[in-house]
Amino acid sequence: MKRALGILLASLFFAAPAAAAPKPPLDHEGRWFTDQRGRVVILRGFNMVYKVGSYRPEDTGFGRDDARFLRRHGFNSIRLGIIYAGLEPNPPAADGTPDYRRGYIRSIARTERVLARSGVYTLLDFHQDLYNERFQGEGWPDWQTIDDGVPSEPQLGFPTNYLVNAGLQRAFDNFWANTPIEGRGLQEAYAAACVGSPSSSNASPMSWATTCSTSRGPARRSGPRAVRRPVAAPASTRRP
Repeated sequence: MKRALGILLASLFFAAPAAAAPKPPLDHEGRWFTDQRGRVVILRGFNMVYKVGSYRPEDTGFGRDDARFLRRHGFNSIRLGIIYAGLEPNPPAADGTPDYRRGYIRSIARTERVLARSGVYTLLDFHQDLYNERFQGEGWPDWQTIDDGVPSEPQLGFPTNYLVNAGLQRAFDNFWANTPIEGRGLQEAYAAACVGSPSSSNASPMSWATTCSTSRGPARRSGPRAVRRPVAAPASTRRP
């Protein structure tokens, strides 16, 4: 009897078909991600944000073999970081036109395509830690870091600087106040980089990434995230 039961269980195990890979694009039903056929999709993966230098993951050597390795080991999702300082390192032109680095977005799009070809979904993440290098982090470019001369002290690294660094707190104060810089509010400039302006002639870099990805290969995106770890400064550092 035990032998017969063992044979039956083994036959059921080997006869069970392998689960079909999710079919893009992804959507959601309540709290669940779903694929094109309405099936629930469980995303498993890693964070991939290049926080120094060029801010381009491909410059670290990430390529097709890495994407295949991820998929082969059961991972199907990557949080792919975009660093604002890499996207718009310089102020806009005299007429107010943003100086976005399209080469940077093309690089991000190439990495997204490499992942997609191995069946790995991407969450595009406008990433920041501690606002700017001035505060031992990365994120916003120097020209959008307004600390009003408040010193970057004390410097205790991530994440403690959020709580104690006065210059960092003042920079976030100015961001949430939409303080103008180069003729545009900080939040307005950031929003334009993320989602574009109401004018269809001014598409956002995020949409460029989509165009670059889909025009040359398959796109598998689980979504965008506009601000990572938004922080409000303590009331004691806020201006009246």
